[in-house]
Amino acid sequence: MFASYGWMFHAHCPHPRPESLRLIRAVSCCLRPRGWLVPDRARLTYRYSRKAMAHRTFVDHIEVLTTPSTIFHVYSQVEKWREWDHSIQYSHVGTFKSGGRGVLKSKNGPKSKMELLEVTDGASFTTKFGLPMCEMRLKYELQPVGERRTEVTHSVTFDGKLAAVFALLFGREVRKGLPAGLRRLKSISEGEFDRQSSRGAST
Repeated sequence: MFASYGWMFHAHCPHPRPESLRLIRAVSCCLRPRGWLVPDRARLTYRYSRKAMAHRTFVDHIEVLTTPSTIFHVYSQVEKWREWDHSIQYSHVGTFKSGGRGVLKSKNGPKSKMELLEVTDGASFTTKFGLPMCEMRLKYELQPVGERRTEVTHSVTFDGKLAAVFALLFGREVRKGLPAGLRRLKSISEGEFDRQSSRGAST
């Protein structure tokens, strides 16, 4: 069932100085009172910090044995996102189209306002969340690669003055969550296609 997935990391930032590490700890202290479960970075080594801070965009992909329209139908059911992304406690959006707004509550963070920057039916959509001096964008892309075969790509981008800091604070969670979410999305989407095919055959 599971085809393949791979990591790609992009972007580069200068090696962090001691003041950068102090900034990371300061941001952690600001986020915890707001409800974020921030990893403890008090004992970060310089080497680990340099590696983590160099990555601001995380990308993963998987091949799903169904059509893009079937997967996009799963995407459009915003209230059910938690079924394939277990980091989500609940989610809601007014209309699933470009410019739509809603809220999302993660299990490890506070309720956040969400905006749909772009929605292309059957192909892709992008969401945006605001962070202190940073913007987090999640992009979901569907590319047909054959009959009943779709390449699914999910990416998380931190953009802004504190992008490198947030990439360090939440990068480990993102690296674990992306492939797990894709595997569950694959299972749900392929099951949905089988159900649609069964209903079509019975009529």
